[in-house]
Amino acid sequence: MDMARRNYFDHTDPDGLGPNYHISRAGYTLNPDWLKRKNANNFESIGANHSSAVNGIKAMIIGRNSPGFGHRKHLLGMDEWNASLQDIGIGFVRAPSGSTYQSYLCVIIAKHDW
Repeated sequence: MDMARRNYFDHTDPDGLGPNYHISRAGYTLNPDWLKRKNANNFESIGANHSSAVNGIKAMIIGRNSPGFGHRKHLLGMDEWNASLQDIGIGFVRAPSGSTYQSYLCVIIAKHDW
């Protein structure tokens, strides 16, 4: 994962590009308004320093450190927007020693054909 390789933790990469940009580059057709800001994020939940992907997902669903329970709503499809998303990708990586974070978890939930 890019965050582990480049030692950062953010929805926006060091080049200023966000998940919507990367999802579009991967072949998803997004609403053009969602691409106006290069750092926009409508589809990604991230976590760091979890001992496993399972523990990271549990933490996101419990939502203790997520204002408004955004990760919970995203992962469980608890509103109309998130319930409409169908394609799921999950990445978990342990970072190399010397990194700021021990592990990274990234969950993308999106859909084709808007």
